[in-house]
Amino acid sequence: MPCPKCGRNHMSVDTDVHGVKTIGCICGYQDSDKYPRRPGQKEKEYQKRLIQESRSNLAAYGIRPNPNPVPQGDYREWLELGGIIRSGMKRRNLSAQDLAEEIGISRKALNNYLSGLRRPKISVAGVLEDALSITIMQFYPNHRKEEAT
Repeated sequence: MPCPKCGRNHMSVDTDVHGVKTIGCICGYQDSDKYPRRPGQKEKEYQKRLIQESRSNLAAYGIRPNPNPVPQGDYREWLELGGIIRSGMKRRNLSAQDLAEEIGISRKALNNYLSGLRRPKISVAGVLEDALSITIMQFYPNHRKEEAT
């Protein structure tokens, strides 16, 4: 049967564990017999309603979605910091495992820094600067380097 969204014949029917039939297409269109589309309802509104209904069903089974999926703190700066570290790794042709071993931290901690989930401590940031020849102390405004006189 043709997809009402794109017109192609790529519709497939899936049945979940609860016996609810869901009809889907490769273009992303989904329709369900459990949540029929209201007359005149737009596609985006319908998809939004499906997501809300599925979340409420998860809550009924005791599974609650994370209300705060974005980490706390200034996430954009942390993500930018991860990009700077990644570019330094690329320049030196290092993998995450190699860099973690070189500076003496776990690979998991380094992956958190690269993905922007955490910001490295000041001591680790100094070691990263030296190892990769990058400047990341701009992300630590309260830290002042000791000036040699």
